Amino acid sequence: MVASDLLVDMGIGQGGSFVLLPKSYYALSELSKLRERGVFWLAKALGGRFVHRHVSPAIVHVVGENDEGEGSGIVFDAHHVLTCGHVISPMKLASAQAFQGRTVTVEEVFRHGNEDVAVIRIKEPLTTVPGLGFAAPMVSQKVYRFGYSRVPCSVPSSTGTSPLVMQSGEVTNESVAVFGGMELFLYSAISRPGGQWRGRLFQTTAMSWE
Repeated sequence: MVASDLLVDMGIGQGGSFVLLPKSYYALSELSKLRERGVFWLAKALGGRFVHRHVSPAIVHVVGENDEGEGSGIVFDAHHVLTCGHVISPMKLASAQAFQGRTVTVEEVFRHGNEDVAVIRIKEPLTTVPGLGFAAPMVSQKVYRFGYSRVPCSVPSSTGTSPLVMQSGEVTNESVAVFGGMELFLYSAISRPGGQWRGRLFQTTAMSWE
């Protein structure tokens, strides 16, 4: 936690002879009201396994009718899933989705007019990741990419879906302009076909998904 700047090492504690607490530490960083709702701010110190454990349940597999398309999204609100615009278009989104081990109902889909972003509103409440928020990308920032990408030669699960995959990397460029007027950031994590998410990061640990 000292190496991650979450704690400050103040050296030998009073007396210097207490075996269990030989040193003193101070937490000088302040958490926002959003981040203090959960423990995700510890991801910077605890790493990929911690991120995978807390984030995986919020990554959902988005499918279309008659297997016309698929992609991934993240539950950022009890009734809303954030995904890419190209995931839900031109695919005809199925009205019933298997999210978090149960069938839920799609009420409405909102797509941004310019950015490759879409929000799916779900009737039934979903489980979120407390303390998860957005942040601007920074060069060399750690990135974890989540998604249900199709892995070559892999066998689909009993539900017919691809396995959830997490890839790690780092931000390599904070802003790149592409055709269509979009502005993206670049990262080194491996991405496979399936509608990869581009253009936003999350506080504490950067993430993207397909």
